Amino acid sequence: MVFFLSSTAILLGQTSGVINIEVGRKSEVIKERIETNFQDEGPAFPLVDSSESGFIPASPGVVRPPDTQDFREILRKRFPHLYDKAEKVLPKTKISRDSLPKVLSDGQTPGGGSGIRVNGVGSSEGVALGDGNVSIGILLKTYNPAFMEVRVYDPDGTEVTFSGKPLLSWRRPNDSADAPVEFQGAADDDSMRKVGPNDYSPRDGLSYDFFLKKGQRIVIKTGGNALKESFIKVSGENL
Repeated sequence: MVFFLSSTAILLGQTSGVINIEVGRKSEVIKERIETNFQDEGPAFPLVDSSESGFIPASPGVVRPPDTQDFREILRKRFPHLYDKAEKVLPKTKISRDSLPKVLSDGQTPGGGSGIRVNGVGSSEGVALGDGNVSIGILLKTYNPAFMEVRVYDPDGTEVTFSGKPLLSWRRPNDSADAPVEFQGAADDDSMRKVGPNDYSPRDGLSYDFFLKKGQRIVIKTGGNALKESFIKVSGENL
C-alpha cells in the first residue's frame, strides 16, 4: 500500500503552534489540524530550530517534522486504519454467478430473453418485470427418488398456491412408478406413459403455460437423485 504524507508545523509566537497533517492513500487523503499550547507542557512535536531537531525547512517560517519512530507511532495511533492491509480495509467477497437471482426482462427486446433453467440437480429464480405468459418445460429422469417443483411468489413474499400446493410439483420414487406431474393442484395423468406391465416413463416434450404478473418471483428446483438429463426451463415473452 502506498501512502501520501505531508505535514507542516507553524509557530504562533512563543506559547502555541499549529501542525497541519495530510496522510493517507493518494486518492483518500485525510487532513488533520493540531493546535498546541506548549507554555506548560511543551508542544506535541518539538518546534525548534531545524538545525537542532533534524526538521527539514520547507520555507521561511514553515518546517516539516522528521521521519522518526516517535512520529510514526503517533500516526499509527491517530490513523490506525492506514496501517491495515488492503484486504482488511476493503474485504473481498466472492459471489458465484449461480447464486445471483436471474432478473427477467420486460419484453422490450424482440424475441424475449433467455429465461431461467436448471439442468440435473439445482435451483434458479427470476423476477418478472412485466405481465405475460410463461412456458414451463420439464423432464425428470431417475432410478431413485427425485423431485421437481416450480413455485411462484407475490412481491410481498406470499406464495401463490393451488389447493395448498405449489404451481408445479413432480415426485418420482423410482424409474417405473406411475407418478404424474401435478400442475396447479391437479394431477396430469397424460404426463406418464405405460411402457410395460407396472412400468411407466415420463412423456417427452412436457410443457405447461402460466400467466406471470409483473413483480412476481418464480423459483424452480430439482432435487433428490435426478439424472443429469433432467431439466426445468421457463421461457416466455417477458423472460
